This record gives sequence, C-alpha cells and structure tokens, in this order.
Amino acid sequence: MRAAALLPVRGAIAILGVLLLVLLIPSARDAFWGLLFLGDFVAGERTTPFDLLTREPKTTSGELTAGDGVRVPFDFYSPRTAAKPAAVGERLPAFLLAHGAVHEGNRDARVIAMARRLARGGFAVMAPDLLQMKSYRLGFEDADALAACLEYLFDSALVDGGRVGVVAPSFGAGPMLMALARPGLGGQVRFGLLFGAYYDMRRTLRFTLTGSYEAPGLPAVDFEASSRRNRWRLLRGNIDLVPSSPSRGEFAAFVAARADTPSYDDPALRAGFSAEERLMLEFTANTDPARFDSLYPLLPETFRTWVDTFSLRHHTSGVRTKLLLAHSSADKVIPYPESMALAAHLPDAPAADVSILDLFTHVDIKIDGTSLRALVTDVIPGLFRIWGIANALMKQRR
Repeated sequence: MRAAALLPVRGAIAILGVLLLVLLIPSARDAFWGLLFLGDFVAGERTTPFDLLTREPKTTSGELTAGDGVRVPFDFYSPRTAAKPAAVGERLPAFLLAHGAVHEGNRDARVIAMARRLARGGFAVMAPDLLQMKSYRLGFEDADALAACLEYLFDSALVDGGRVGVVAPSFGAGPMLMALARPGLGGQVRFGLLFGAYYDMRRTLRFTLTGSYEAPGLPAVDFEASSRRNRWRLLRGNIDLVPSSPSRGEFAAFVAARADTPSYDDPALRAGFSAEERLMLEFTANTDPARFDSLYPLLPETFRTWVDTFSLRHHTSGVRTKLLLAHSSADKVIPYPESMALAAHLPDAPAADVSILDLFTHVDIKIDGTSLRALVTDVIPGLFRIWGIANALMKQRR
C-alpha cells in the first residue's frame, strides 16, 4: 500500500522534473515550443495548447516608401506571449514575412495565420503587401519593398537587429533573395525559411505549364499538367511583356476572361490578335513539354529577357543568410528539385539545409491519416521533419 501511495508523488516529481528541464535548458525549451507550434499549424482553426499558453498579438498597420517612391503597406504583429519570458524593455526577435502570388497579398488567410502564430511564439512580425506579387508578377519593386522593410526592422526600437529572420513562400522567395543579396542586408539577416522556392525561372515555367521537369544532376519530376487559372493569371499579370498592338485592349480582356474561366474561348476574337499575342496564348495554353521547348525560342524577346532576369542564378551572390529550404515533394507549381538547385548555388552563404516534405501540396499541408500504413510511413515521419522546421524557427528567439 505504501508503494502504491507513493506512485502519484513520483509521477508529480517526474512531471515537475520535465517542466524544469524545459524551462532551464534552452534546446529543450525550443523543442517544446516547436512541438506546440507544429500542433497549432496542423490543427488549423481548432483551439490548441499553443493558443491556450500564449496571447493574441497586437496588430497595427502602417506604410513606408521604398525605391522610387513605391508605397509599401504592411501589418505589424507585436507579441504579447509567455512563450519566452522577456525582461522589461528587452528588444524582440523579428521575422519579415513575405507572401507569394496571391491577390489578397498580406491579407491572405495563410499569411495572417502564420504571422499570428510567429507572434504568439515571441517574434515581432512584419508582413508587407507586395504589389507586384499580388498581380502574379516578378519584379524589382517587390525586392525594393522587402529591402526597405528589413531596414525598418533593423531601425525599430522594438526589434533586436541581431535576431532578424525572413520567411517567404513560393515565388515570393524570388524578391526576398534579391533583397537579401543587397549590400549590407544579407549579412545582417540571421535566418531564412523559404518554402517551395524556385531557382531557374525557365525550368520552373516549363514545369508549371506542362508538369515536366528535367535538369542535369537533379531528379526528374513528372505530373499531369495543371489546368488551373494560375497559368492565365501569370500572363494577365505580365501582359506588358507582350509587344503592344492595336488589339491590346481586346487581348487583355481575353486573357482576363481566361484567368476567371479557363475554358473561355472566342476564336473570332483571337483571329484579330497580333502574331505575338496569338503565340503567347498558344504558349500559355500548351501542356506538352516538347511543344514548350519549340515555342519558347519564338516568344517575344521582352518575355524571354524577363524570364532570364528573374532566374535566381543572377541574384544569389551576396546572400549571406543561413537558409532552410523546405519543399513539397508533390508540388505541382514549383518542382522540389529547384530548392536543391538553389541550395547548391549560394556561394557566399553558410550551407543551406534542404527538407523535402511529403505532407504538403505546394505550400498547403495535407495529411492523409486514413490508413495505418500511411500513418506509419508518411504522416509520422513527415510531421517529425516539420517539427524540425518549427524547432529551427523557435531557436531564432535566442
């Protein structure tokens, strides 16, 4: 009876010991909060222990000016959390959180959820509205905007300039890396998480349109070509790369209609377009890799120059930030070997860590727990790798 009576006491002592371990050992504390962070990420809208142990951040909005007078609206999330007790007046670690090609920009639900989650974890978070990325464009104005946001964080009285990191998904990784390559910036940014990034724009475009990816020394990838609206949104956002013509207005309206309804067509209207406009329509609609290769050299020089200019091989020199590159193995927008290629071409940065994940479709988590086999072979190992990423994020508070 005495031994039985001691069991609850021993259990309480064991729990207390674990709690003390979590509180006193930084790596254990990071792993603990990383686990809570992961649970909140997977749970979606459901209330989690992470929610219960942290407080809703304070959110404010502002605007700064970048480059040649470009306006950059942003939301700023200030933590009010017990995730990492801070001394009064202590400056906070911070993340600059970019968004990808989404019309909602920094008000996209996924961006807001991640910003709130990071702020609950103890980070100040700045989430700018990138005007070009909102229009499915790649351009230097967004890189200027992100560089200005980094300067804002370094100058903020709330932020510890030695603990600034960046997070960027998908094509948003392009302008983010261009900003990190700016003299004096990349060397100051401590850590970066790029999810679903690209490296070579032509290879990525070939995959996005046809589902086929081939590159020397990298895994081949082959998916059924996507027929989603994104291909037409890409053309709509970059329509100025097609030489102007008397039919420009009708051409722009036609592309916009396709972006809303991919099956839309008007052969009579198409017949009145310029040769360059008809070629761009054929190229954008094509899903055959061989046809991509034969059509691409015929495209307007302005378009091909844009593709080459925004390939990141021109912009990785000068990046000195430690990067974690995460990518979905089932990504049908940007193929996962592009993150591997990017990791191999960062000559001035510490070796990047690459994590290929099975539980995502592009940047959205998708867990299939319908069978025990999937749970054991896919879900548990996948969650363990994502926990590693969450743990890496939590470490940046120190």
